[in-house]
Amino acid sequence: MITGIHVASPSKQIGGGYVYQKCLLQSIMNQYLAANSAQKIIFFHSGDNLLIQELQIPSVDYGNYQGGLNEAVLRHGVDILWFLSIFYEQVDIPYIVPVWDLQHRLQPFFPEVSAGQEHNVREHIYSHVLPRATFILTGTETGKQEISFFYRVPPERIIVNPMPLPQYISDERIEQPSELLDSGLESGKFIFYPAQFWPHKNQIVLLKALKILIEQNLGFRLVLTGSDQGNLDYIKETISAMGLDQEVLLLGFVSDQALLWLYQNAAALTYASFFGPDNIPPLEAFSAGCPVIAANAAGIYEQLGDAAILVDPRDERAFATAVMELSDNTALRHSLIAKGRTLVKTRTADHYVQRVLALIDEFATIRRCWGSSCLSKYTPSLIEWCEKYITKKEIYALITLLSVCQDAHLKKMYDELLPLFNNITDLNSRAEAELAANRHHMAQELLNNALDLCVDYPPIYLNLAKASYKCSEIDGATEFIDKARYYEKRSLKPLDHH
Repeated sequence: MITGIHVASPSKQIGGGYVYQKCLLQSIMNQYLAANSAQKIIFFHSGDNLLIQELQIPSVDYGNYQGGLNEAVLRHGVDILWFLSIFYEQVDIPYIVPVWDLQHRLQPFFPEVSAGQEHNVREHIYSHVLPRATFILTGTETGKQEISFFYRVPPERIIVNPMPLPQYISDERIEQPSELLDSGLESGKFIFYPAQFWPHKNQIVLLKALKILIEQNLGFRLVLTGSDQGNLDYIKETISAMGLDQEVLLLGFVSDQALLWLYQNAAALTYASFFGPDNIPPLEAFSAGCPVIAANAAGIYEQLGDAAILVDPRDERAFATAVMELSDNTALRHSLIAKGRTLVKTRTADHYVQRVLALIDEFATIRRCWGSSCLSKYTPSLIEWCEKYITKKEIYALITLLSVCQDAHLKKMYDELLPLFNNITDLNSRAEAELAANRHHMAQELLNNALDLCVDYPPIYLNLAKASYKCSEIDGATEFIDKARYYEKRSLKPLDHH
């Protein structure tokens, strides 16, 4: 089995989507490649991808293909594709997708899931992607029921796999990072909420809860981190109107070390979001030894159990009361911290990845019923891709694509192109002989003749680089090497730990 893994292109400031993908990729790279499995892996992305670059993952940039991701998985013989996020693109092979929430259906009144075309876009994606998915991953039974209810997916194809914990979170104490030294924060004297400034994140209820705490002469501050998603100005205006400018600290996007210190030193994580139940910050808080007060959204008890105090997200007095209770009751605080640490031991990225890979292993007994080449029969856009490659003189890409196709018309096209491709490789071989004989200009002439026929055969550019270097044309040699690398990416092989 060849497993494809699709890596979307998130920004760190997107928050949960970035953290979720990163912890899974780290787990796959760290523990899967040494495991005993018959699977092979190919990672796919399009364009610049921060996660691919940061983790130095060998991958296929499917933006290089005329048919995009669908062509990339076909030509690489991928048997099943695991989308690490819901950023789906059309493919004709079996696939796995996660669903984090369906709030556009459950709470469509929030503008971020309904305004403009947002509701229609989400509904279009889910209604097309979910019914055809081989497996759908969700973190709770509540999420499973919602998916089955709204999109009529058979329950056996919806897999409950609890949200994993990011690997960088630890309860090992750290010093206060330099970026927080001027904050004036004291350990245990602030409540913390890391969340982007979307309306559904509900920072407003925490401002009102903080006001109650201040009226009770309790010296707490509120620390809010996260990037602006259109609601920050409203929150700032409310802070000023309530006279809380000195008590509320808006830190924006912070580093992982700053985030960890805030968890470790907060009186509590006050997680107020109306959306759920698959939320990462409560798990991060558990791991860091921070007690959690969380909004009692649908399915949240299933995720957090009795390791957190759950309150009505609309009730600021309930949040304030929970903070006071934690402040006064040391035994309760220690109990919640202990329960949280126990819970996250089973919520590792390794557990999550192993569950998905086990699903793929089980699916192999179904996937073995057809060969990869069979799919070309059901992909009419193949003809369109081929025509584009011919127009661009990308003969190497075309010939390697046609080599995996079984359709009679495409096989005929392959047979007709093969003499042309053999001529290209012959010109390249003759150029190599000329290079060996130090007849560099003759080699360049042969290679340029080959380029007139085909612009994407990497060995041509490598030999042009050698000829340019011999002629002291260093800039030209560098440019040819870059082109060779660009086209070589199309022929990347699967990762295989055997």
